[in-house]
Order: sequence, then C-alpha cells, then structure tokens
Amino acid sequence: MAKPSPSTSLNLPHHDGSELYVFPRTPEVGDQVTLRIRVPKGYIFAKSFVRVYEDGEPRSYELTLDKKGKVEDWWKVQLLMVNKVMRYRFVFLDEEKYEWLNGRGISQHDVHSNNDFVIFAGTRAPDWVR
Repeated sequence: MAKPSPSTSLNLPHHDGSELYVFPRTPEVGDQVTLRIRVPKGYIFAKSFVRVYEDGEPRSYELTLDKKGKVEDWWKVQLLMVNKVMRYRFVFLDEEKYEWLNGRGISQHDVHSNNDFVIFAGTRAPDWVR
C-alpha cells in the first residue's frame, strides 16, 4: 500500500459535524440531511463515500462535488434521517489507498463505529452551547 502525502491538518479532508458541515443541525426522523466535507486541493483521491447505518445495516453513498475553490473543494452527500441516531464516517479511495475519516481523524485502516460522527434526531442543544 502506498503511503499518503505527509499528514498535516492543512492537507487532509476535514469534517467536524458543526453547522458548516451538517444541515439541518437538528433533523427529525424522515428529514433530508446534507453532509459536507472540505478537501484541500493537494489531497488526491478518486472517489469518496459516506458510510452510515440504516436500521442496523451499513450503507454507502458517494459524495459529489459541491463547490470548487482556489485552495480547497467542498464535497457533499444528502441522506435521509432513517433512525433517531445516525452514525457516519467518510472513506477516500484511490488506486493504492483507502483512508477513513471519522471523529478521531484520518486512518489508513478500517475503523470502529464508536468513533464515527453522530447526529441525533430531534435533539436541540441550548443556544449557549454554540
């Protein structure tokens, strides 16, 4: 397996679950949810998917280019909020690599779901949290 480019936070994909990356922030079951991810121009990949669990079954959906920038591009995927809790992680694929992005960062091996990003349906944090 080929080694990826040097791992600094400046040249790796980023998603943190905030309102810049997830819309709406407080979905209900049945709502459409948009997930966005920021990818620096120097990060090379052929395809990217988000992996979620729907009714206990893993599902993968391909990301599409949302907006091109000078330094970075934004990718997105739209999902249906099927369950009260949505756990998700991203995978970036290329000829000789696959890298997972979850709440702990980038990994060059399959990762456990306990570090996945999480969205809770119908849960609204108090305004002071933001």
